[in-house]
Amino acid sequence: MSAEIRVGKVSSIDYPSGMVRVTYPDMDDDVTRLIPLFSSEYAMPPVGALVAVVHLSNGAEAGVVLGRPWSAKLTPPEGFEGLYRKDFDLTPGKCFFRYDAAGPESFFHNEGDSAVEIQGSQDTRIKGDRTAAIDGSADTTVKGDCSKTVQGSQTTAIRGDATITVSGKLTLQVGGCTVQIDGSSVSVTAASAVSLNAPTLKLEGTTVQISGATVNITGGAGDCAIMGKSLVNHTHTCAAPGSPTTPPL
Repeated sequence: MSAEIRVGKVSSIDYPSGMVRVTYPDMDDDVTRLIPLFSSEYAMPPVGALVAVVHLSNGAEAGVVLGRPWSAKLTPPEGFEGLYRKDFDLTPGKCFFRYDAAGPESFFHNEGDSAVEIQGSQDTRIKGDRTAAIDGSADTTVKGDCSKTVQGSQTTAIRGDATITVSGKLTLQVGGCTVQIDGSSVSVTAASAVSLNAPTLKLEGTTVQISGATVNITGGAGDCAIMGKSLVNHTHTCAAPGSPTTPPL
């Protein structure tokens, strides 16, 4: 069985079936019947595109379209040894994947939106560095558990406000120190010491308890008033010298 290769132009396209009709200007504009593209990928050429066609010997209209050959009007967007490039749009550069064997380096570019849907699991392993730059907003939803391990140091810089909402319990563990926030209570436990330092410290509550083997309160000025009685400015009276005094007045 012999075959003939011809070059013609796409005259019409049947998009659902992935087939085209090809016309041959050098053969009085003869038009083939619908013939398929010789490809496992769906990428239909536009009407008027120059295509190479293999016609079988059992009929002038029976054949397959091999694809679009490079020509003076259709030139590669780039080209050098070791380059693989796949453009997904008829306009080169709008959406494409390229691989440079000299790097080796791969690159994907898309001027529109992109979405990835994975029905199963995903495993991403990066042995080098990773950089992510997002000019807009970012939203991540994890319906199950989430675990993150950082072997080295981590720095987080937030230029605006930050809000963390935890429906359950929040525990921060740093060495021998633990901060636990559970419902309506906050617990701070330190193996050595807890230090609070500010120009003004204010403790307020229905009940305030301070206990310890040793309690030291030092101040250059100030006062302590319990039940309206001043620790600094209260007085006592006594009936006679050496007799018991009254409670603070």
